[in-house]
Amino acid sequence: IKMKILLKLAALGVASILASCSQQLDLEQNFEIAKSGNQYVVLGSVNNKVFQKSTRADEAIQYAIDALGEKGGEVSISKGDFNLSKPINLKDRVILSGSGRATRLIVEKGIGIKCDSIYGFEVSKLSVTSDGNKEATIGIEVNACGDAKIDNSFFGGFAKHGISVLNNTFLF
Repeated sequence: IKMKILLKLAALGVASILASCSQQLDLEQNFEIAKSGNQYVVLGSVNNKVFQKSTRADEAIQYAIDALGEKGGEVSISKGDFNLSKPINLKDRVILSGSGRATRLIVEKGIGIKCDSIYGFEVSKLSVTSDGNKEATIGIEVNACGDAKIDNSFFGGFAKHGISVLNNTFLF
C-alpha cells in the first residue's frame, strides 16, 4: 500500500515538490564572507546559499555574526582587503577567522573589533591593521570577557593599541 501511494505521488509530481521543500529548510550553519567585485557576500557554509550582499565589509561580517544566534559558530573571512568603517561586535561563542595575513581587516577609524562582556570567543588567522590611517585607534578591544582566545593574528599600526585588554578579561 505504501508503495502504491508513493508511486501515485511521484506520478503527480509531489515527490519533486517535497524534495524542493526539504531543500528550503533552515539549516544551522556557519558563514563565509567573500568579496565579489564591489560587494561583500555572506554565504552559508553548508549550502552555499547567499544570505546577504553589501557594499560594506563591516555590514556583511556583522550580519553573519548576528545570524549565528546564541549558539554561536564560525564566521570565516576569505582572503582580501575588508574595510571596516564601523566596529565588528563579536558575540558569545563566535569564532572569527581568516586566511592569515591574506585576510586584511582595515580599520578606517576608532576600534576594529569589539568584544564586550562576552564568553568563549576566538579571533584567529587575521591581519587587523590601520593601513596608516591615524583615526584608527585600536585593532581589538577586549573588555570583561572570559574564555577568550586571540590566536595567529596580526594587529598593527594603530594610534593607541593593537590589542587592548580591560577589566578582568581572561585570555588564553
